[in-house]
Amino acid sequence: MKKELAFYGIDPDRLPSHVAILVKAEDFMLSLENAALSSALDGEVPLFFRLMKSAFDLESLRFISICLFSENLPSSSFDEGRLLNDFDRSKGSILWVKLIEVLLKRVDLLKKYGVRCQYMGEVENFSDDFKKQITSLVESTADNMSTCLNIVLDYDGREEVVNALNHFLEKRSEVLSDLTIETFSSYFLSKVPDIDLFIQMSGVRSLTKFMLWHIPYAELLFLEKSWLEFKYEDFFHAIYNYQQRSRRFGSL
Repeated sequence: MKKELAFYGIDPDRLPSHVAILVKAEDFMLSLENAALSSALDGEVPLFFRLMKSAFDLESLRFISICLFSENLPSSSFDEGRLLNDFDRSKGSILWVKLIEVLLKRVDLLKKYGVRCQYMGEVENFSDDFKKQITSLVESTADNMSTCLNIVLDYDGREEVVNALNHFLEKRSEVLSDLTIETFSSYFLSKVPDIDLFIQMSGVRSLTKFMLWHIPYAELLFLEKSWLEFKYEDFFHAIYNYQQRSRRFGSL
């Protein structure tokens, strides 16, 4: 892997620890349909699992979050697309069910690459069968410790903040005047570190309410390529791009 990093000009000591990828739902669906994931042989592993392997090889890349958006469905609030499940849960449910089925079929690869799966967002609108499946996926990968695949479903970034505030008001372990960013973060149900690199695909340039609490200092990378065009080496080019930037974490 060191030779591979050197080939792409990547400094192994300055790798992001959390990469979030926002993918166009229609492209992601096609990638699942086109790839024979359930029968893929090692060495011919589809892109999704190759990204998991790259995270395993990179070691310090501890989190990969993946979420879907759609431009084709009507919206009165956004021009460039919204999170898929925010307004079309039936379509979103089908897509997430398909993804979870694929992951369950290849738990062997997830174990090999040390990938632990978790999810954030609401599952109440999904079927009982889906809830059982995603619980099974989380439990069957719980002991994998290299990288976390964070599946973002039926999610609204503003709603997540409101839920955390409600959780704080229920617990009320500190007075409001003593509340800090660090203590408030503990009231979020999903334990997710801040995003270092955010990748948006398909020529869309919009955060679409995505993980708003976790993205304040992320480097934003907007690609013209779609998920179907995105290659393994493009992921390394994205990390190289990330390393060329001067991160200021809010300072001028």
